[in-house]
Amino acid sequence: MTTPAQGIGAPALGAVVTAHGLMAGPVTGAAVLGGFLVLVAVVGLVVLMPLHRADREAAHPVPAPVREPARTDSA
Repeated sequence: MTTPAQGIGAPALGAVVTAHGLMAGPVTGAAVLGGFLVLVAVVGLVVLMPLHRADREAAHPVPAPVREPARTDSA
């Protein structure tokens, strides 16, 4: 089963190889794929960080402040 990325990537890399030589194809493909993976990782972190922070705050609620006992000085 092929994916749409294969249908776009293969002809694009074929055009790069035809225009710039055989070594340009794998180098270009690796650079584009690496850049895409970095982009996906950054977007994933940006989306998931607020959700993770909310889960942590819900799991560890802030304790209520401790009140001092009333003074009973009879002097």
